[in-house]
Amino acid sequence: MAIASFIGNISLMVSLVLIITHIIKPSLAVTSDELNRICSHTLGPSFCVQSLKSDPRTANADYRGLCRISLDVAERNARGTLTLINDLIAKEANPILTDRYTQCVVNYNSAISLLEDARQKFDANDFVHVAGDGSTAQVEARSCERRFANPPKDASSLSQSNNNVATLGSLVFYLAVYISSPV
Repeated sequence: MAIASFIGNISLMVSLVLIITHIIKPSLAVTSDELNRICSHTLGPSFCVQSLKSDPRTANADYRGLCRISLDVAERNARGTLTLINDLIAKEANPILTDRYTQCVVNYNSAISLLEDARQKFDANDFVHVAGDGSTAQVEARSCERRFANPPKDASSLSQSNNNVATLGSLVFYLAVYISSPV
């Protein structure tokens, strides 16, 4: 009797494992080639690869993990850019540039808020809205950059920071779209 019960339990467990492995898509770490392919869909592929590879979590991350990492890196870069802009405001004597920097503060406060919101949506598995927030954060960074299209020009590293945040926003968008699309 005990052996029959044991065999019944084993059969049930094997059946459950088989069912679960067919229902749940296995998540495997993204390869270096896949990482390059993913980043080729962003605004700055080399910065994208460099940013992801600089995070130790990337080595074992699947697409979902990369999306989380990209959210973290994007927010960190957006916060760093906001700090740079505030430093520029404090040092700038030209009122035209000061006004543009002040407008960029609005852009970056919005971008940071969007990325914080995206993290909450990520935790709720709402990847459609994560994609939207990533895309809009990208637009905010590019809006700041466009403010300096006409003279006087900004001579700081702000342009590169804007491009980096825009690249990371495009990465969040791409990964969230990929995750949310049907298998």
